[in-house]
Amino acid sequence: MEIILFEYFFQNLKEKNGIEAIDKLISPPLFPITRDMFSNNVSFHSFVPGETLTLGLHYTIETSLFPHPGQNCGYRLNRRDRNILCYISDIENNSDSTLDDVIKFTKNCDHLIIDSSYTKEESKSRKGWGHLNLEDIEKIASRLPSVQIYLYHHDIFKTDLQIEMDSRKLSDKYNNVKLAKQLDVIELS
Repeated sequence: MEIILFEYFFQNLKEKNGIEAIDKLISPPLFPITRDMFSNNVSFHSFVPGETLTLGLHYTIETSLFPHPGQNCGYRLNRRDRNILCYISDIENNSDSTLDDVIKFTKNCDHLIIDSSYTKEESKSRKGWGHLNLEDIEKIASRLPSVQIYLYHHDIFKTDLQIEMDSRKLSDKYNNVKLAKQLDVIELS
């Protein structure tokens, strides 16, 4: 099985390309090994958000930039014109178009894995941290009822029980919202 890691040029690194940024992030003391220590079945591909990447004959990955301090890229995996899975981590609803942009990017997708760190009240004191709140997720869930939404990227200082309690109202109201847990498996059809 080939593993492909994608990276893009980080705006705040100005003179460095994406591979140099990855080399800095994947190296001691930040990470125990370097990029050249990865096995031969791992490859790196540079891209600019907004580009579509081709994986073999049947798969593409669409990319899009989303708001977050330092920017963030979302990914949509497609198989032969079918939108299978979207992954959007570290995104902040900081404009009138943010949620519309998320909905447009994930429309007709089977699954969405998305940041859902805080309640609405908690997010008020965390502006600029780069995360969505559960009210944002509710707006997305109501407009994308056929997309299975997995909530993840929770606040590390919350207990599992707190996270479950925070999201219970949302998952009870919307059948398409699920709290992602470690070791969950998403079947891609």
